[in-house]
Amino acid sequence: MRPQILLLTVFLAVLPLLAIPAIGRGFPDGAREPIKDVQDVHVRRAAQLVVLEFNKKNDTYLIFEDVARGKIQYPDLNNV
Repeated sequence: MRPQILLLTVFLAVLPLLAIPAIGRGFPDGAREPIKDVQDVHVRRAAQLVVLEFNKKNDTYLIFEDVARGKIQYPDLNNV
């Protein structure tokens, strides 16, 4: 087999693999978007935890009532 054909075959086999990181999940690292369901159990528990930790650090007594709106931020995996 000629080396040029072998090299071309390897190149064409690897080319689709190079495109995978470019496709990604559709959001750039560190991007934010609105939370779709702020009444979700996981969102409410996270908000309650934030209020609890804020009360501990600042020696206050805030009471969690409701989640009105929020944004989710995707981690910046390039700076890990």
